[in-house]
Amino acid sequence: MKHLAPKPSAKVVALPRVFRGSGMRLISITGGKGGVGKSSIAVNLALGLSRLGGRILLVDGDLGLANADQLLGVHAPATLLDVVQGRIDLADAVLETPWDICLLPTCSGRKEMAELDEHSRSALINNVKALRDKFDFVVVDTAAGIGETTLDLARIGDIVLAVVTPDPTSVRDAFSVMKILTKEYGIRRISLVANMVSNRADGLAIFKRLTGVTTRFLPVTLELAGIVVRDPCLARSIIDRRPLLAAYPGAPASHQISELAANLVTIDRDVSDLDSDPDLNE
Repeated sequence: MKHLAPKPSAKVVALPRVFRGSGMRLISITGGKGGVGKSSIAVNLALGLSRLGGRILLVDGDLGLANADQLLGVHAPATLLDVVQGRIDLADAVLETPWDICLLPTCSGRKEMAELDEHSRSALINNVKALRDKFDFVVVDTAAGIGETTLDLARIGDIVLAVVTPDPTSVRDAFSVMKILTKEYGIRRISLVANMVSNRADGLAIFKRLTGVTTRFLPVTLELAGIVVRDPCLARSIIDRRPLLAAYPGAPASHQISELAANLVTIDRDVSDLDSDPDLNE
């Protein structure tokens, strides 16, 4: 089996506690269309950030159809449903995982969670923000679509990360989400992850296509945060219920998600380095 052994990358530099003392950084992951790999990016990005030295909380923000616990191979004794229903405090629902990250899990298949009212959504967001003293980064995996809870969770990010694939409907839906976030919520900067691409050129083409329309029609700066190739190791890791970065650390997608993590914590990082990434030319 390929890609089992990690190979060194000169680009990823550990930055222990890089934002310690400057407040929690919240990364919201969105994209509009389902099936673009938001949850896999969220789980493995959380691991990548942890390996840079940070204290990381992953929030499963797909309140109706949660799956982060499955991807991490853990069982959640308490979830956000218990918090919303007032049985426990939010901090008591946070679960330690074997992967050096914490998870705030959500139950799956509960309609009342998918349709939170405005008061409950506001309370949830305020509770998540109240954890800022305990973590360096909070990664929020939002649900597909443009529901109010999804948009509320997406807009609160210090970094809004949009995941898009080569599928034309994914590109269209990502633009639709960007339009709502910019025009209705005042978001002025969005970072893009081109996911499940064949090679670097495909990822850059997606970025160029979206910047072409966002520059013309939206008051937003679109930045390229990372390019992640379609990798069969990811499908294996999902079946194994182990994060890709732990199960297959030498896989091309593992390196690229690790570099995505480095991009998001390194202020002076030049994302044009993606042009010379050997993994993206395979």
